Amino acid sequence: MLRNRDFLFLWFVNIATTLALELFTVTILVTIFEQTESTLQAAGTMVARTMPVFLMGPVAGVLVDRFSRKNMLIGMDLIQLVLVGIAIWFLQGDGKVPVTGIYLILAGLSATDVFHLSIGRPGCLLFPRWSRMSNWSKPTALSWRPIKL
Repeated sequence: MLRNRDFLFLWFVNIATTLALELFTVTILVTIFEQTESTLQAAGTMVARTMPVFLMGPVAGVLVDRFSRKNMLIGMDLIQLVLVGIAIWFLQGDGKVPVTGIYLILAGLSATDVFHLSIGRPGCLLFPRWSRMSNWSKPTALSWRPIKL
């Protein structure tokens, strides 16, 4: 796998994206705490980041199985791009960040990430033979799966 140039590129992109999203979340947490001096509102950023995983997990698994994985990945990446652009626009203002808007942006980023997790990351596009595994072994984010005995 390490000799496959496309796989290495995809692997590095996934690492960079995950790192960037986590650093973005921490930056938003610190910005909201500095602006409001409220630990409750700062903790709200973590709630906004984790709640979509519980709410969207089963839905994302169904949608990923129903529609083209490639189109879902492209669509979710475009939504993430738009959300990050809106967040950067919010942060470049006069220093007052709309807390509710930032919560919604973080929830949107987390919801799109649930779709990536349901697909099992884009490795299935590079290795189609692996993506034909039985339904028992496909990773889905927080969806209930029966145990194969």
